[in-house]
Amino acid sequence: MRSLKPGMTTKQLVRCPDGHYRYMLYCLGPYIADYPEQALLTGIVSGWCPKCMACKKDLDEGTHGRRTRELTDTYIQAYDPSTLRTKYGIHADIVPFTNDFPRADIHELIAPDLLHQIIKGTFKDHLVTWVGEYLIKTHGEVSGNAILDDIDRRIAAAPPFPGLRRFPEGRRFKQWTGDDSKALMKVYLSAIAGHVPDEMVQAIAAFLEFCYLVRRPVINQETLRKIEDALSRFHMHRKIFETTGVRTSFSLPRQHSLKHYIWAIQQFGAPNGLCTSITESRHITAVKEPWRRSNRHGALGQMLTINQRLHKLGAARADFEECGMLKGNVLSVTMKALLQAHGESDQEPEDPENNDGSAEVPALTVPTDVGSSAVQDIGEQVSLPPDDDGSMVNGKQVVGFVDLALTPLQATSVDLVE
Repeated sequence: MRSLKPGMTTKQLVRCPDGHYRYMLYCLGPYIADYPEQALLTGIVSGWCPKCMACKKDLDEGTHGRRTRELTDTYIQAYDPSTLRTKYGIHADIVPFTNDFPRADIHELIAPDLLHQIIKGTFKDHLVTWVGEYLIKTHGEVSGNAILDDIDRRIAAAPPFPGLRRFPEGRRFKQWTGDDSKALMKVYLSAIAGHVPDEMVQAIAAFLEFCYLVRRPVINQETLRKIEDALSRFHMHRKIFETTGVRTSFSLPRQHSLKHYIWAIQQFGAPNGLCTSITESRHITAVKEPWRRSNRHGALGQMLTINQRLHKLGAARADFEECGMLKGNVLSVTMKALLQAHGESDQEPEDPENNDGSAEVPALTVPTDVGSSAVQDIGEQVSLPPDDDGSMVNGKQVVGFVDLALTPLQATSVDLVE
């Protein structure tokens, strides 16, 4: 990214969307990453916060100053590496890639991650798991599993409604996706009501309110006040998990990150889906689908080859479309011919030999009132013999002609993919 540095140090004259010219200085924008990558980028020890100086043992206790690159450099000069790791959670040997860029502090640029911090993190990995642990711990394994089965029955019994996904087997499925978690949020609260303490229901309700507020496309000052209120209520009511013995501490980096959402929204605007969901969708096409196509033996090389060939096919298709090729297919040409008037088929066919000497396949024109006469006309155009009784063209032969016309294109596509 060194080529971006001149635009960050020297003013550039740029025409703005309003038509006026202004001098611009560029800078790096927010960085989207999940927690393991955030810890690596910022050079902190796993379990610490990449944005503030909160202690690893109790992240949510008290108010702490934010991390800055200047503060980290000062600590590195003053303390030995062992003290930095244990007391401040800093890796002295890791230098962030933004260190040499002006106005680019990696601790400020870390953006909220709705997918891993809220949807799959706090909701799925924490709250849903804690509810199950509470039921097993309080009622025993047999009775607890019976209650969980009833919760699944309630989730499965949710009536069909637009925008409401159904879960025929409840919440017990192997691999959760982000869409699964977001859909389950809409029905989970009513499913657990009556089976868990009211304070536990209130904690999950406050978290869901926080989640829906930060996911809004437009956030104003009133919304920020509601976000802060929902977060404070969640922190107050979640203590029920500690008093019931489910948790001994809430020092969890993904839950602690919720405290920094208001500041991040004020700095960068509404998250509005700008999270690791973007890279996760690319992960499906670049990793998961090529893995399924491989034979599972030495899969990495096969996956790289598949991606390479898919990229070449995409580039070839873009080049063909730019040259005016690949406009329609056999089916579209046939459908267009079927929509032509019956009188057009009586016209004299043009010379199939073009001026450049290349042969052109004549278009197939048939009447719109498809019947016995239509099949007969199709047979005459493609020169198929009549039935044994000489009355009309065999319908199967017409279908076979269309199948034969499709076969070369299908075979070509398969050969390219293989």
